[in-house]
Amino acid sequence: MCKVFMVPSITSETRTKSMELIAKMSDIMTRDKSHRDGTGYAAIDSEGRLFGERWLKFDDAFKSRQEHSDKDGQTIGKYQGFLKKEKVYNSFGEVNLDDIRSITLHTRLATSSKGIVNCHPFVENDTSVIHNGIIYNSALMRQGYSTCDSEAVLTSYNDNNVGSDFELFTKVGASLTGYYALGIYSRDFKGRRTLDIVRSMSADLIAAQIEGVGLVFTSLQSQLASACLELKITIESIYEVERGAIVRIDPLTGEVSGTQDFLESVEKKDTTWYNDYNKTAVSKDTSKEVQWSKTKANVAQKRRKSSSSRAITSISDNYPDSYSNDLTANESSVKEYEDMKKWVTSIAKK
Repeated sequence: MCKVFMVPSITSETRTKSMELIAKMSDIMTRDKSHRDGTGYAAIDSEGRLFGERWLKFDDAFKSRQEHSDKDGQTIGKYQGFLKKEKVYNSFGEVNLDDIRSITLHTRLATSSKGIVNCHPFVENDTSVIHNGIIYNSALMRQGYSTCDSEAVLTSYNDNNVGSDFELFTKVGASLTGYYALGIYSRDFKGRRTLDIVRSMSADLIAAQIEGVGLVFTSLQSQLASACLELKITIESIYEVERGAIVRIDPLTGEVSGTQDFLESVEKKDTTWYNDYNKTAVSKDTSKEVQWSKTKANVAQKRRKSSSSRAITSISDNYPDSYSNDLTANESSVKEYEDMKKWVTSIAKK
């Protein structure tokens, strides 16, 4: 699926190596030709201000800031607004790469329409979200300007006022059907800048302590290993991120405000409901809730089969300089999402 890389806090002591690692991870994350549907980042400056950029074309990332190609720009300009074409670049906030104090980086494998409006991060009311995973019931949730399922995370986060109190993420977890690893910048009830890092029960996310950088988070360990190998810096330790949990971090200081197991009851049940379904006789006139469980069961079984076939690469294997690219699993996930979205939409119309 999509790929995420997050650096919670960058200090004056870690800035040089942090920026080198960010640049290298951006390069490596965009090398994978199966993940070329857009890239972007959200960042925080020393004053706690949010800014970021998005590129539709991976080759332009951090290199070009033109909204259109030279040829398209000339044609559109000549016709004085009579002609329109979707932009290939946009930004938000006051971009200042020399004052990055924290960053969340994302590359996209599209499970919905391609285009700059569906590129991460998604931003609303001084809150930004990057997401790795799939939200199956996004069609039933508020979306502002995109057709991407990931925006449903942002709107649910804001609608439930999670910025003010991260423990309210239990409401978001209860509202979402799918899996997700998230990096969310927001502000708390005192107006202080926050970074929430979230992992659902089945999303890919690890943390690593990097020499001269500090703690980072990523969805793909092998890419981090490749980046560190190329930069000749050491991964000092790897950590598993708690499943079904959220941590709130101050992106300016790196201090942890708190953690919560927000999906402990919801998703522990979610990992066993398919057994309950298999034990229950279901007629064609079942309720929507039972139909929903049946569909979730089928999807979960497909995902378990897909996950079991994936090659797993460990950084202990001599820091691999390449990473696995499971196109079959990616194509399966895209079809899985489209099938689920059609089903949810049909239920919503009833």
